[in-house]
Amino acid sequence: AHGIVAEGSDLTMYRNEVSHVGGGGIIVSGGDTRTLTSSRNVVDNNYIHDWAEITKTYQAGVGLYGVGGTASHNELVNAPHLGIFYDGNDHIIEYNIIRGVCQLSSDAGAIYAGASWTDYGTVIRYNIIDSPGAAGYKPNGIYFDDALSGQTAYGNILINVPGNAFLIGGGRDNAVYNNIIIARQGKA
Repeated sequence: AHGIVAEGSDLTMYRNEVSHVGGGGIIVSGGDTRTLTSSRNVVDNNYIHDWAEITKTYQAGVGLYGVGGTASHNELVNAPHLGIFYDGNDHIIEYNIIRGVCQLSSDAGAIYAGASWTDYGTVIRYNIIDSPGAAGYKPNGIYFDDALSGQTAYGNILINVPGNAFLIGGGRDNAVYNNIIIARQGKA
């Protein structure tokens, strides 16, 4: 089971600690992708650690679905797969600290979305991604997979990412600029 699952609009998940759950941490969905009506859902200032203890893959610490969700100021630590997963349009992912995720997969990203030409409008900015992967796995930092389009990423700091700091698997109209990528000597 997940820590928190909420569906609707104007939902706020604030100052929670979620740990040792079998699935994902905090999952929110809402808005209307057909009309691009924003959900105005917010996941802010949460500490999420040691999740996905039973189902090891595709169980994000924070999951945003629909339109207009925000994940901000969260700390996500220690998981076998994704830190933040999103699907839909016009999300904001900002000021999060993500450490020690994607420990059991190379085809993964600390922040991940994919497989849609229409999921335009998400902005990923001012996040710190530190040391994903473990035991020879080489995941990516921010991963726009399988034709994901219309994404923007700037101002992020990616430290010691063993795969690619950014992996863009096709798509169009993606903008990646003004990020800092650091490989610690002897660690990358």
